[in-house]
Amino acid sequence: MNKILFIIVTSILYFNSIAIADVYVQPAETILNENVKIKAGNYVYYKFTLNEEEQLKINILVNGGLNNIIDVRLVDMHNFQMYTSNQQYSYISSVSGSVQKTGNYDFIAPKTNIYYLILDNRKALFAFRNVDIKVVKISNNQTESSLNIQKEYENNYNGLKKIFTFNDFNINVKVCGFENAFSNPDITMCIELIDSLKKQNLSKAINFVFLHEVSHSLLNIWGYPTYDNEDVADELATVLTIMAGHEDVALEAAEYWSEQLSKTSAISKLYIDDRHTISPQRARNIINWLNKKPELISRWVNLLLPKMTNQSLKQIAKNKNIQKNNPFLQEIERRKLLKEWDNKS
Repeated sequence: MNKILFIIVTSILYFNSIAIADVYVQPAETILNENVKIKAGNYVYYKFTLNEEEQLKINILVNGGLNNIIDVRLVDMHNFQMYTSNQQYSYISSVSGSVQKTGNYDFIAPKTNIYYLILDNRKALFAFRNVDIKVVKISNNQTESSLNIQKEYENNYNGLKKIFTFNDFNINVKVCGFENAFSNPDITMCIELIDSLKKQNLSKAINFVFLHEVSHSLLNIWGYPTYDNEDVADELATVLTIMAGHEDVALEAAEYWSEQLSKTSAISKLYIDDRHTISPQRARNIINWLNKKPELISRWVNLLLPKMTNQSLKQIAKNKNIQKNNPFLQEIERRKLLKEWDNKS
């Protein structure tokens, strides 16, 4: 059965399809993501060249000393020169101050200039500060990277439309301020999560996260009561990877979740509205489904068949090795009887 599903995808994707959906990718790029140790009496700085109205989103985590405090200053080029020469200078007050433990800043450049973000530990006499700093730049216009990502999601969406019938939903890839992805049924993929997975060399897991949200959206649009069940979404996402012949996508997602500590995962659920199964169990579920593909597919075939396009079923019917009692052929006959079959579609 899973071989038939693979034939659907590999053959159908060669046909053109027009989908009506909005895929928006925010032109955002992580331009700084590092940990720095700042000795007492010292400072570090980072330089950013910004056009007018370009944005920076800055996240700072501080650890060290008695109070876990670091002084933060954002200045333009002129005032940076004044700062480094120990002269009186001005700073941008909305992105400056003393950060204790955590600090988040949003900055929109009032004019094109070179800006400097300063982390200042000169008030400390003995203690160093460990600082995790992440800066995301949001450009005014689409970048080559954002356009490529947009094209990738458009292709994924069009592939789904060639296989299944469903009312359109939109896809947004943007900065969220946290690592997550969600569906309502429009899908949001947070750039923070995408960056985190890429940093761990788990780019394929990003695709599984997307298919997980797709599963929520499809089940929601189709009116199934289990659409918000996280384990059900994981199971359908695994089915979709099998259909596409990319079980490695599901395996990499399992690898990612298997490395998340159960205790850490459980504690996080106390503070975050997260209905997902604890991460190691999610990994075990995926591995179990991949090792029982016939059983997995048989559970989903009756649900998915009525939602498949005529075009996808026709590709299956062309397979000379398909048996007459195959459920896909039975679905074609059912549609013919109900006059839901168009030989031209």
